[in-house]
Amino acid sequence: MKNALIVTLVCFVAAAAANFQYLFRSNDKLNEEWLHSVTPTQVRDFRLAPKTFDATISYEMGPDTYDTLKPIGISCQILTDTVGRKMDVVVIAGDTMDAFHDQQICFSAQDWEIRNITQVKLNIPGFKEVTANHMRISQKGQSPIDALYLVQTPTGFYGYERARWEYFFNYLRKGKAEVGYSYRFIGLTPDVQLDELKGLAEEYIADFHQNIEAKPLP
Repeated sequence: MKNALIVTLVCFVAAAAANFQYLFRSNDKLNEEWLHSVTPTQVRDFRLAPKTFDATISYEMGPDTYDTLKPIGISCQILTDTVGRKMDVVVIAGDTMDAFHDQQICFSAQDWEIRNITQVKLNIPGFKEVTANHMRISQKGQSPIDALYLVQTPTGFYGYERARWEYFFNYLRKGKAEVGYSYRFIGLTPDVQLDELKGLAEEYIADFHQNIEAKPLP
């Protein structure tokens, strides 16, 4: 009986963590213009390759993504260096964990094969050493490439599952929603290897936060 009670309590708290956040949404409207204004458009020799939208993004997610995630904003960029190597960067701003989807599910849904998942350390200027998920992914007939994913909650950087709990307990402590971010970096060409991708991610996130300090979310 005692074990059953403990299991029931754990299930209740887990369900609360998934749904309680909606009570404290800080903003139900997109503020994508702000997000696009603070995302870097260059890191090292990699520069933005714009297409048909504004000058700070390369492509947009579809309407279903916005309906599902309900983010504050999404920034999607392709950064290219002088010899044609490419990196994909997606930054999502949100005030609930539902704005940040599990990349394992996302990659699988987009027909990526996840060959390996590990954790790596990033040394982001201005922050303590943080942990990111590293995924080795590939599509049929293509060489494997490296991807990094991490979530920044109001209390720090965490992996996806830990971040869910951090958001939940932060709501309990503060009684209000606060903004966080998810970051996804993919070396779109195989010659953008893990060590370089880590360095690019570190500098990109550091520059992103410098921009936020200069222009906070309204």
